Amino acid sequence: MESASVGTSPGRLSDSQIKKMFEDLDLDGNGSISLQELNHAASSGKLGLIHSGAQELLHAVDADGSSTIELREFVDYVRKREEFLAGLFEQIDSQGERDGHITAVELQRYLQDVLKRAVTEDEAKCLLSQLDTDHSGTVEYSELVHGTLLTAGDASDVFRIWGQDPEHFYLRRGGTPTHTPAAVTVSAGLIAGGITAAFVCPLDVLKTQLQVQKAGSLKGSGGILGGLQRIVALEGLKGLYKGLSPSLIALLPNWAVYFTTYDMLKDYLRKRQRGASLAPATPTLHMSAAAGAGMATILVTNPLWVAKTRIQTQDLEVVKAAALRKPYSGTFNALYRIGTEEGFAGLYSGLIPSLVGVAHVAIQFPLYEHIKTVLAESNKKSVEDLQAVDLVIASGLSKMIASSITYPHEVVRSQMHISGVASFSGCRNAIHKVWIEDGLKGFYRGCLTNLCRTTPAAALTFTSFELVSRMLKGIILTKE
Repeated sequence: MESASVGTSPGRLSDSQIKKMFEDLDLDGNGSISLQELNHAASSGKLGLIHSGAQELLHAVDADGSSTIELREFVDYVRKREEFLAGLFEQIDSQGERDGHITAVELQRYLQDVLKRAVTEDEAKCLLSQLDTDHSGTVEYSELVHGTLLTAGDASDVFRIWGQDPEHFYLRRGGTPTHTPAAVTVSAGLIAGGITAAFVCPLDVLKTQLQVQKAGSLKGSGGILGGLQRIVALEGLKGLYKGLSPSLIALLPNWAVYFTTYDMLKDYLRKRQRGASLAPATPTLHMSAAAGAGMATILVTNPLWVAKTRIQTQDLEVVKAAALRKPYSGTFNALYRIGTEEGFAGLYSGLIPSLVGVAHVAIQFPLYEHIKTVLAESNKKSVEDLQAVDLVIASGLSKMIASSITYPHEVVRSQMHISGVASFSGCRNAIHKVWIEDGLKGFYRGCLTNLCRTTPAAALTFTSFELVSRMLKGIILTKE
C-alpha cells in the first residue's frame, strides 16, 4: 500500500494512488474485487499490517450489495476512511503537544481517557512500534494511513484489530492489553495434556497394539469396539489404561514444551519478518514455528514414548514370542532398564521417524491457525473471541487432515520402539519389515483407531489449552 504524502497537515492520497491500490487488489483485472481476491490480499500482506477480515471489509465497502467492490465504491470508502483517520490522528495528537506526531504517552492517554482502556506506557509503545515504519519512536499521519486504512468500523474496532496480533498482545473489549506470560502457556499446556492423556488412553493402547501386529492376525477382531472388548477380556479394565503413567508423564511436558516453544518461535520469527516488511504472519512462519517446536518436544519426550509403547505391547503374543526382554514393572523401571541395558540408542529408538513426523505438526498448526482465522472472519470477531465449538472444529479438522497424511511414520516408529533401534539402518529395516508383511496397507495399521483417538484428543487438547489460557490470563488481569 502506498503512503499518503504529508506536509504540515494530513495529506490525501491522490486518485492515481487509490486506483493503483485497487488494481493491486483486482487480481483478474475485471474491474471489481471479489471476496476471494480480498482473502488472497490479506494472506499476501496487500491489505497492510492492520486490517479488517476480508468478509468484514467487503461488507463495509460494497455499497450496492453486489458482493464485489467496484472502483467507485473503493474510492468513496478510502476518502471516508481518510477523513476518519485524520480525525482520529488529531484526537490522539491532541493528548500532547499537537506537533503532528503521535507518541506512546499520547496513545496511552487516548486509550485510557477516551476509550477507557487501562494501558501501560510499555504496552502503548508495543502498539506504536507496529506503525512506526521509519523507527522514529513516533507515528505520523502517513504511517497511520499506511497501516490502518483498510480497517472498517470506529476507533474501538481499529484498536481491537490493531491490538489483537503482535506477540499475543491484545485489547479485549472492556479489558486491558497483555502479553501471554510463559507461565500461562506452560500451565495451560500441562492441564490440556493431562486431560487428553486420561481421555484417550484406551484407544491409544489399542492403536499401539494394532501397529505392531500383522494385519492378517487381526481378522475377526470386531473393529475398534471388538479390539477394546478383547483387551478387557484378556487383561481386565486396567488393560485399557496400560501405559497411562508414561503417557501422562510424557504428555504433560510434551504440550507444555510444545506450546511454549511454538509461541516463542512464532514471536521471534514475527519480529524478524516485520523488521523487513509489514506482511502479517504467514503460513510459512507458522509452519517453521511448528516444525521447530515439534523437534524440541521430540528430543525432550522420546524416552517416555518408548517406555509407553513397550509397556502397552509387552503382553502381546507377538512380543512374548520374540523373547526380547523381561516385562517392565512400571514407567520408571522401564526408563531405568532401557537406559542401563540399551543406552542412548534404546531411549531414542524411533527418533528418525519421529523427526520425520515433524511434518505432521508442520501441517497441523498452520492449518489450525488458518481455520481459526477463517472462522473468526466469517463470524466478524477476533480469534481471541472464538467460541469453544469453533476451536473444536479448527483443531479436529486440522488434526484429521495432518494425521491422515503422515500416519505411516507412526507405524514405523512403533516398530522401532519395540526393537530398540534408533539408526537409519534400523529405520530402513522397520520399513522393509512392514512392507514384506502387509505391503502398503501395513503402513496404515490402526489408522482408523488412530483417527478416532487423535481427532477428539486434538479437539480436547487445543480447546482446553485455549480456554484455560484465556481463563488464566483473565485471572492475571483481574489481579492487576
